[in-house]
Amino acid sequence: MSSYKGIVGASSYEQFTLEIMWAFEGNDELDTAIGNAAAKSSVDLKFKIDSYAEENFNPSAQGGVVVSQDTIDYDNYEFGGTIRWDLFAILLALLAVGVIYIIVWRI
Repeated sequence: MSSYKGIVGASSYEQFTLEIMWAFEGNDELDTAIGNAAAKSSVDLKFKIDSYAEENFNPSAQGGVVVSQDTIDYDNYEFGGTIRWDLFAILLALLAVGVIYIIVWRI
């Protein structure tokens, strides 16, 4: 099992390569027997990749491979996240109800 911890800078990405080592290299008889058995049935490989990320508040953080500025479509790029307009409308409605309640209660 292997782990990696690092910083990926703004507009950057990290790339990993997974290498599978054949454990039977050097034992030709066993290697051939396993190869022949594998040719008669399918071989399944399963991988589990867990990732965890947290925001780095240093705007000049370095790390990762920088995305070429030519590949970014600034007309469709989201800066700073997405606004949830449905939640904003609900919050605005609750605020309006609260203000009306306070005004009526004072009268």
